[in-house]
Amino acid sequence: MNGSFYESVGNNTITVNGLLSWSDLAGVDYGLYLMVVNNGTVKVNKLLDSYESSEAMTQRNYVVSETLNLNHMDNVILTLKSEDTSEEIQVIFSNETYLQLSDKSTDVNVTSSECYGITALDAFSALLEKMSKGAIQLESQHFSKKEGVNDFITNGNNIRGILSPINLSFSYLFEQMRTLYDIEADLTGDILRIEKAENATPENSVSMGEVKSDYYSDTNIDKLYSSVKAGYRTWQSESKLKGAEYNSIRIYESELNFGSRELDLTLDVITGSYLLEEQRRIQFDPEKNRDGGKNDESVFLIAINGDTVQGISDYSPTSNIIASGGVYNLKYSPAAIIENNRRNLVNIGEISQVSSEGNSVAIISGKREDRGFNFGEKMPFLVNFDLEIEPEMFEGLKYVEVEVKGETKHVKVLEAEMSMRSTGIGVVNIIGEEG
Repeated sequence: MNGSFYESVGNNTITVNGLLSWSDLAGVDYGLYLMVVNNGTVKVNKLLDSYESSEAMTQRNYVVSETLNLNHMDNVILTLKSEDTSEEIQVIFSNETYLQLSDKSTDVNVTSSECYGITALDAFSALLEKMSKGAIQLESQHFSKKEGVNDFITNGNNIRGILSPINLSFSYLFEQMRTLYDIEADLTGDILRIEKAENATPENSVSMGEVKSDYYSDTNIDKLYSSVKAGYRTWQSESKLKGAEYNSIRIYESELNFGSRELDLTLDVITGSYLLEEQRRIQFDPEKNRDGGKNDESVFLIAINGDTVQGISDYSPTSNIIASGGVYNLKYSPAAIIENNRRNLVNIGEISQVSSEGNSVAIISGKREDRGFNFGEKMPFLVNFDLEIEPEMFEGLKYVEVEVKGETKHVKVLEAEMSMRSTGIGVVNIIGEEG
């Protein structure tokens, strides 16, 4: 790829936005460069990204978002080049590739709008009150003070200015948030607590002494994943920016070479920035507003700060993102979903992205979306054993610390069943996960 794609006929400022998507077969390392040349003189020679040599066809993506101050007869060039000029770089561009030039800001000044909705905390509380007729109360540090405090739930109708009820169920909302954050619910008495799930640790385990029964331990193969899929089932807008969406789909492979177990971390709710903005702008187009949008009834999740949406400045440094009309929901990127689910991925070592849809090269808070992850390697075990306990200790038994042949074990209780001996001592059978 070489050659001028724009020639200035005066002094002006332009923006260059778009998505470059290609496959290469390159025997050398090379870079993608943005250049400004005037009468043979190179005025700008900016390395946008660099790529390692490949022995097989390799998919590449780059989101272009640049502002250039140009003089008369300046030529703007995008080129792929290597220091080793003896080697050819074979490139095949996909039909998703496009470039957009403008002498105005791409952040189009469209009237702001208001949107009716509800926070995740209030949604859970209202649904729980309706389900239990007020008998059960909700407690959640996660949604009242921590990561989930700024989660806003709405639908497409409300986004485009039509006041509309949001069709939600408790099970649907919980499943979405469990996938996003790895939360769990615990009912004790009349209090339902929703918090981040935890492994059994010395800090939250109840010491129960020595296990006097047999202690059965088996590998939990259901937790050994060969691949991970993260992101959103609905994410593509109808605009040319659809290929630049970062809240899309990622596929990762682990280091495990057996089985074909995939951990599915995809959500039904919509968080796509460009799809959200497309839905919002329907209200400013009389024809589209009359006909409506296909996502009017769909549930959207929006990251907010008080009464406004979170923007790109909340996640600086950020790059490789086209800021067209608004940048939303950086908080919910597929890489963030992976990070939130580290507890479920601690068993499989390194995972690497092998395929993606949309923009996987975005940099959010200084981290690339297409990076790999390694949360450790620890074989997951399911255990089964009996404990003698006082009956009053049975309720609320969640994490236990036990001694097995002189070794301390921390176990998260999955199932517990108690029986009573004639002596008044309870015997509880525990099935759980070693922490």
